[in-house]
Amino acid sequence: MDILDSKKVISDSLKSLLGIEKYCKIIETIQKEDFKADKDFQKQFNGYFRVRVKTKPNEWKSKFYQLLESQKKRPLSFEEVLVELEKVNQTLAVSFASKLLAAVNPDLPIWDSFVLKNLGLDKPWNRCNTADKETRIKEAVKIYDEIKRLYSEFLDGEEGQKCIQLFDETFPDYKNRITNVKKIDFWLWSKREKRS
Repeated sequence: MDILDSKKVISDSLKSLLGIEKYCKIIETIQKEDFKADKDFQKQFNGYFRVRVKTKPNEWKSKFYQLLESQKKRPLSFEEVLVELEKVNQTLAVSFASKLLAAVNPDLPIWDSFVLKNLGLDKPWNRCNTADKETRIKEAVKIYDEIKRLYSEFLDGEEGQKCIQLFDETFPDYKNRITNVKKIDFWLWSKREKRS
């Protein structure tokens, strides 16, 4: 009886908590040949990736989704996406730049505060908070490259392989639907500290 299967109950609870199915639907939509970031898609993306509609002006959202659509045909680097988004509201949207790249190429990691903290990269980023734009862009690129390096190193190691194996055992239906990088993203994100 499925309702009494403790492994399934835990797996279903974690799957819901992490939003794994929502994530897969978003990525699979983007991978379609005729992908368009219509209003329904934007609503799903905004909800899952926490694009706060009230804090982002319409011009910024329009640019973001235009870049997301064009990323499949004419890929930009992390730095180029950062610069393009910064032109709209003079803010470095490092997390959203990485989310855009990782949504089109799920083998790329996402930069967020939990990942940064868990990888010990939050202090270098915080130190350049008051630096000029060019310095912050250079530091952001350096940190994102370091995130990618650390992911690769972890995935090549024994501990990383154990994490992937455990993820695949816990969520067998997603073994081939989610990249190993995203599995580590889920793991790091789940290790976030509870805020009081």
